[in-house]
Amino acid sequence: MTKKEKGFAIFIGCATFAVFALVLEGACNALILGGGRAQALMQKPILFGLFGGLMAGLFEETGRFVAFKFFLKKTRDDNSTALYYGAGHAGFEVFY
Repeated sequence: MTKKEKGFAIFIGCATFAVFALVLEGACNALILGGGRAQALMQKPILFGLFGGLMAGLFEETGRFVAFKFFLKKTRDDNSTALYYGAGHAGFEVFY
């Protein structure tokens, strides 16, 4: 894996987190939890935790699928691609 491919995998990890977790998941959460529905869900912390976990799983795993299917297609058979993608994704998440 070249330096350029490593950098690209890191960039795709960062971009995937930004688009899927922040933009799309945020918009979906605003749509679902808007209008006072969040208050009802927060009354039951277990349901609120399940909702948050399901939304994060749905959007982040969909983002990972799209990233590897379309953008990291050439290098996805190399195990280091997953490590560099994960470093970009988690690094941006920690930075954010």
